Amino acid sequence: MSLTSDEVNFLVYRYLLEAGFTHAAFVFGAESNVAKSGISGKEVPVGALVSFVQKGFQYMELEANLNEEGTDVYGEYTPLSARDILVKDIEELKVTVRDMKEAAQAEQQDFMAAGPREIAEAAVRRLAGHGAEVISLTWCPNSNLLASASSDGTARIWDLEETGSSGSGRVCVCRHAPQGGAASAELTCVEWAPDGQLLATGATDNAVRLFSREGVLRSTLQGHRGMIMAVRWNKKGDLLLSGAMDGTLVVWDAKAGAQSKQYAHHASSVVDADWRNNTTFASCSQDGSIAICKLSDPKPQRHWQSAHSADINSLRWEPSGKLLASCSDDGTVKIWQATAERPLHTLAGHVGPVTAVRWGQSGSGKSHLASCGEDGSVRVWDAEAGACVHEFSEHDTAVSIIAWSPDARYLASGDASGRLLVWSLRAGGVVRSLQAPSTIYDLRFNADSTLLACCTSEARPILVADLKRQS
Repeated sequence: MSLTSDEVNFLVYRYLLEAGFTHAAFVFGAESNVAKSGISGKEVPVGALVSFVQKGFQYMELEANLNEEGTDVYGEYTPLSARDILVKDIEELKVTVRDMKEAAQAEQQDFMAAGPREIAEAAVRRLAGHGAEVISLTWCPNSNLLASASSDGTARIWDLEETGSSGSGRVCVCRHAPQGGAASAELTCVEWAPDGQLLATGATDNAVRLFSREGVLRSTLQGHRGMIMAVRWNKKGDLLLSGAMDGTLVVWDAKAGAQSKQYAHHASSVVDADWRNNTTFASCSQDGSIAICKLSDPKPQRHWQSAHSADINSLRWEPSGKLLASCSDDGTVKIWQATAERPLHTLAGHVGPVTAVRWGQSGSGKSHLASCGEDGSVRVWDAEAGACVHEFSEHDTAVSIIAWSPDARYLASGDASGRLLVWSLRAGGVVRSLQAPSTIYDLRFNADSTLLACCTSEARPILVADLKRQS
């Protein structure tokens, strides 16, 4: 069924008459030749145009609420505003409905909205065992196995399903025998494979190692001539990328335990690296450059030689791979596109070095970019618009690390004094806080956001906070 232009014109003409706009109705009727349309006014009910518009709105609202198969309403029926229906197409309305449903669900399930802000002592587990400072932490993607990397030459895998509040439970110790004549093998980084079956570590003896989830050494990967600075799995989990102080990056075949590719385009130490997808990655260096490499090409696809005017501290791809974020001691955050020679945005606001950038992605697919700096602030940006949408400033000292919860509802930050804060974007403030003994080196949420682990600059126990526990 469709309306002809004559029928639409007649409905508008009748609406103007019914609304009392007699002169406007006369002019419109004359210009649109309403008298020649052949439509009998007696057959058209009063308020016909308004009725048509209302029914159209209801149809659009219903269509936006349907599930992917179009067979039923998706969850609770969500009413839309007339303005949304007027200015958005059906796909945009579906996104609006999903966002509204998620917001309503988050409000109902936000276990951190209620309860004490300060995390109770009884809600904190202490995992003791390392003989030196713990540098890095990572949660297994599909279980509550927490891996830690320490300067004592070991990684440890803690089973938090079995670990009680006293910190006791099953622990696997992954020992690192120094390679290549090195005096020691102090760990610098650690990361689980996406399927949770392998754990990768990097160390000061220039070697990368792969362990099983039971702590059994599977491979020792040698190819760098400098301390390992970063290890990153691709999304598929078949390739491992490592970056080192010698300026090289190596792509390893995890199954074969062998080198696949090597890149040496940086003039100084690699600081950070991140996969865009299964075959493309980005890296940054102390030389101020950022490069994007594709495995099929021996040379970088894009190489920004002077990406920042000072040391780069961190870079991360937005989950869709559309945007790349970097931060630097020059006080800026920059947003890059792989196809452009210049940054899309240079985000200013921090005073002094920016120490980290991290992306979070909500269930609707919307991405948020967070940054932290030595000025004690934490900022959340609209990366596409290039605007700061939240500024959190409750830290009194430099913020060293930030981490999103997997659903991007919460953002955790840790500072040089050992203060840990959990922020809620919906609430716009702090919902949990904890005082650790010294500078927080790393912090991570587990898969369901109920546990938050942190490690510090002293040889103290790892702290694991139960965020749901009220006392």
